[in-house]
Amino acid sequence: MKKIFLPVFILLMLGVGTQVQAQDFKITTGVVDYNNQDFADAIEALTEGLSDVSQLKEKNVPKGFYYRGLARKMYMRQLGGKVAQGGSLSEDEESAMETIVIDAYTDFQNAKKYDDGKWTKKIDVEMQQMNVMILQAGLGILNGTFGGDLSDAEKKEAYSETIKYMDLVTEGQPDNYMGYDLRAQAELALGDSASALKDFNMAAQKFDANPPQRPDMLASYTYYRKALIERYFSKDIDAALASLDKGKQTLAREWERIQKNKEKYTPQQWGAVQKQHDGAREDLSKFELDLLLNSPGKLQQAIGKFETAVEEEPDNYILHVAFAQLLEKVDMVKAEEMYKIAAQVDPSKSIAWFNLGALYVNQGVAKYTEANEIEDDFESAKALQAQGDKLYEKALGPLEKAFEIDKCDRNTLNALKNIAINLSAKDEEGYEEKFTALYKKYTDAEKACK
Repeated sequence: MKKIFLPVFILLMLGVGTQVQAQDFKITTGVVDYNNQDFADAIEALTEGLSDVSQLKEKNVPKGFYYRGLARKMYMRQLGGKVAQGGSLSEDEESAMETIVIDAYTDFQNAKKYDDGKWTKKIDVEMQQMNVMILQAGLGILNGTFGGDLSDAEKKEAYSETIKYMDLVTEGQPDNYMGYDLRAQAELALGDSASALKDFNMAAQKFDANPPQRPDMLASYTYYRKALIERYFSKDIDAALASLDKGKQTLAREWERIQKNKEKYTPQQWGAVQKQHDGAREDLSKFELDLLLNSPGKLQQAIGKFETAVEEEPDNYILHVAFAQLLEKVDMVKAEEMYKIAAQVDPSKSIAWFNLGALYVNQGVAKYTEANEIEDDFESAKALQAQGDKLYEKALGPLEKAFEIDKCDRNTLNALKNIAINLSAKDEEGYEEKFTALYKKYTDAEKACK
């Protein structure tokens, strides 16, 4: 019996030893391929070597994961460069690119898991870089959902992918507010408002506690989106108003930081930054206005707030327009005055001109309506009709200014055509000819915009 089993036993031991050596050899081969910049070959060799880590020498486990992470990162850059130069990827290359960022990050995580201290510093540096790449990749996936290029099913898949990427970001960069904010956007798009609100709250806390070195005015939209959920899902207007107020404070703070370094911007860059600030401010103010206008119990509170605000910021166009819109609820004379002030603050913007013209049109419509309701007093009805005509004529000036600023705005064109139709029917010499010509002018302008 000994003569039969002893050789077999020895052969089995040799087989195991050969397998161990082969896997360790693959790790060495993979490292050599990486150093020779043969990244695809390196990934293949290292994957074979890591197929069963229990068969590797202990020191080769973190080494293998570390170098496969490096190889994947460099292979991704290599393929990206290929595409940037107009080349196309093979099916295998496209398949690799779909998961390569997360796969590389996972490799560095595993390298750290098995590391005995030798690779720690190098792994940490790579993971920090990978965190940035994962954030950018997830942002790219989320941005790809805007527009009409994806089906609903593809968008849902993209939102789920974004969440997967942001899970890694919040794990690797727990103080980075963007990971929570982007994950919340994807969650909200998938209809998970509870998770989205939780993440928006976390994003706000992280930004306040650790604002980025580079000012970020877009952080104010975290509060905007948070307010959306509080208003429409939680039905908590007070919480939504508080979020919008905090968004304004955040925007003001970041704008102040930017202004301290104004000299570093070119005129073109500064114009873009100014536009971004004004846009964010307008969005926050409009949403706040909408909440206040639809909350009768808060109207006086809102008026007091806006009166203080316009005194503190006399050159703030958006603020004056918002206040004028609010005043239309209670004081048309003061609303008219506020629109005129706004138009003086910035004559190049159309909204104050349009709203002022619309205010006169609405007043004119009210006069016409009142006249039509009088059945037995022709003179009184005629007098009201004349007042309506005067208000329509008064509306022409500001609406024409709005038209000069934006000749293709549908609302402005419709308002001007409506005035022209009404006034062309007025029984006074020259009116029909004048306003028929005006109607043709704005109709032609509308056609030119199509």
